[in-house]
Amino acid sequence: MPERILVPGLDELRKALKELGDVEGTKEFKLAGWRAATEVVIPGAQSRASTPLQQAAAATLAAAKVATGGGVRFGAGFPGAMGAEFGAARNQLRNTQRGPVRGWNQFEPWRGSGPDAGYFLWPTIREEQERIVEVIDESLEPLFARAFPERS
Repeated sequence: MPERILVPGLDELRKALKELGDVEGTKEFKLAGWRAATEVVIPGAQSRASTPLQQAAAATLAAAKVATGGGVRFGAGFPGAMGAEFGAARNQLRNTQRGPVRGWNQFEPWRGSGPDAGYFLWPTIREEQERIVEVIDESLEPLFARAFPERS
């Protein structure tokens, strides 16, 4: 039988989180993601957007408090938002209501869906990970203080 792994403080952490109830539903948890979106992600992405189409798409970015915390809403009222962020396969023959058209050329070239995807939003998220974590950590401090009052 494998040896038990003891994690100091784990029992106390479980007890504190159980007393808090639904941590993801707390106002601090939702505020943390909202603040990261508002203070770091959205301004960074909007400043990174370089073409008029990207700037129009970046203008649709909005912070949101959702059931699981916070997030960024994107593209409301702007059908080309995803193309502005990820690009498109250009000069492809496409069937439209007007008939076949060679296009989607208004977008930058397709960046794929891998680790280097995106033109303004996802590059910002990747490059600002450390600041995002700092803002979330700072926002969760009141929650930590309630869960671990002896730590304060």
